[in-house]
Amino acid sequence: MKLHQLVTGNYSSFILYVIIQLANIDYIGIIDYALKAIIGSAIWFGFKILADRYSQKHKKQITKRKQL
Repeated sequence: MKLHQLVTGNYSSFILYVIIQLANIDYIGIIDYALKAIIGSAIWFGFKILADRYSQKHKKQITKRKQL
């Protein structure tokens, strides 16, 4: 009769740990945070574009006034 030895190393413990950690992730919270970040970034980007356009128009007005 031949006995097989069961090998349990650090790798199998690590895999078990990772699986348990992934099971405990709050996926709804991550999706909620990602949505808020995307919406906030879009709003910021819109304001940034508007500010750049306003700044360019303002610079043009100043240069026209200096030329007169």
